[in-house]
Amino acid sequence: MRSNILKLALTAVVFFTVVACDDLTPLGILQQLGNLVWNDSFTDPRDGKKYKTVKIGTQTWMAENLDYGGEKNDIGVCHSREPENCKMYGALYSFEQAISVCPQGWHLPSKEEWDALVDFAGGKEIAGKKLKAKSGWKDKECEKRTTGRGEVIDDCGGTDEFGFSALPGGMAGVYGALFNEVGYGGAWWGATMGKYGTVSVYVCDFGLHANADCRMSGGNVFHSVRCIKDAETEQKSVKKEKKEKEETQAETSDQSFDCARASSPAEKAYCTGQTVEEFLGQAEISPSFDCAKASTPSEKAICSNTNLAKLDNRLAEAYKKARSACKTDVKKEQKEWLKKMSSCTSNVKCLEDSYSSRIQELENCR
Repeated sequence: MRSNILKLALTAVVFFTVVACDDLTPLGILQQLGNLVWNDSFTDPRDGKKYKTVKIGTQTWMAENLDYGGEKNDIGVCHSREPENCKMYGALYSFEQAISVCPQGWHLPSKEEWDALVDFAGGKEIAGKKLKAKSGWKDKECEKRTTGRGEVIDDCGGTDEFGFSALPGGMAGVYGALFNEVGYGGAWWGATMGKYGTVSVYVCDFGLHANADCRMSGGNVFHSVRCIKDAETEQKSVKKEKKEKEETQAETSDQSFDCARASSPAEKAYCTGQTVEEFLGQAEISPSFDCAKASTPSEKAICSNTNLAKLDNRLAEAYKKARSACKTDVKKEQKEWLKKMSSCTSNVKCLEDSYSSRIQELENCR
């Protein structure tokens, strides 16, 4: 209680100092008040990792990208599969992973929450510059000019006026492969629940320019995650929404909707009494073969790893198309690859690299 009173007192003192010296319009006052940034930290109880946090306006954000790999270390991927990149930039996540990866008490930002942050930082035209870290950003043109003058100047970062400290973690393509843009750009996931339980994918992208490019997007790549803290009002809203959902389900339980025919995530979530985020976070993905018959270490590893299961399904599809499209003996090549892949035993990284390489061969085969 004393701590809260002290914070309010400090806020009041600085607030009136600002008003006396700066813009007296309502908007100007709010903007100045927003510069009062409270820095703190949060320790993720799941793995003990500590994150800087920052309060910007009414929002509390992690001031670092999330780097949580799950209990089995099978969630997310480091850029170029280099652990040092995870330490620097955090992990890259698929959208399905991102919507449920934040720790308890935190969540993936919604479109509205991203937009509020960007607006608070001056709007899309300038927010990127104000939210980016002061160093760690590269600019090819800047490097060329530096080389031409024989000087070392790093003027390509941001001003980091609010302590958000966005870094260019880059991105990865489908299934966590084909990495690019690290050092030059960063993109962060967002998700918004629709009226009928659908999930809209939202991405905020900061590049080498001053703007923040926030837009609706597809969910088939890997981006960074910045968690935002749950607000008390949001928690109450979630409880209210859940209660209303339960009441609606009870009222419509005798209607003609057949859950056995549910196909979309929204329908399946409805039939299981879950939110779409909960359903997608728990949905299991099986590989193209029967895991009940898995006998080798590599097969068992594939059956226990969601990303490997996805890669196996993608490879099965690519192999099927390649058998009719390629001039080479695809069947013979596949048998040789299977022998090499099996030598990885249960090494997840080895299996991922082997799958990614073979998929690329099959998809580029002519």
